[in-house]
Amino acid sequence: MTTEMGKRLRTMREEHNLTQQELANKLGIAREQITRYEVGTKLPTLLIAIQISDVLGCSLDYLVVRRCS
Repeated sequence: MTTEMGKRLRTMREEHNLTQQELANKLGIAREQITRYEVGTKLPTLLIAIQISDVLGCSLDYLVVRRCS
């Protein structure tokens, strides 16, 4: 994961007025996992990434900063 993905995750979470704990609760994971995703030290599984995009109302492509060449 790039730090760009973590920045997008944090921005989207804050735009939805969710704390890390609230987002973690919605995903059924520990708050520390959200912290790791946001700072870029850990990648979410594909299932968790899909769930994050669903909760935050964004595309998976946007969340993972997919770029086409």
